[in-house]
Amino acid sequence: MATCYELLGVDADADPGVIRSAYLERIQKCHPDLTHDQGTGAQFRSLHEAFETLVDPGKRAEYDRGLAGATSGSGSPPATYPGWDPSPPSGAW
Repeated sequence: MATCYELLGVDADADPGVIRSAYLERIQKCHPDLTHDQGTGAQFRSLHEAFETLVDPGKRAEYDRGLAGATSGSGSPPATYPGWDPSPPSGAW
């Protein structure tokens, strides 16, 4: 399962501008209004949720604490997106 950072293709220390640019680039490939591929809806929702998490400082700090806890064996597991298929939809990316 991919983390928010992996979904957007950014480093964990990426600033909001880099996150926004990555989000806009990826969202164009799976936005329901821009593609006719029926399988992109889940990817669109996952990207949007990842973006909303990482651009909000409070949500991002909480998310990062969850990631740190998961790697150290304590705390809650990180938010990942089980429906996410990292392979691009046909004809995209």
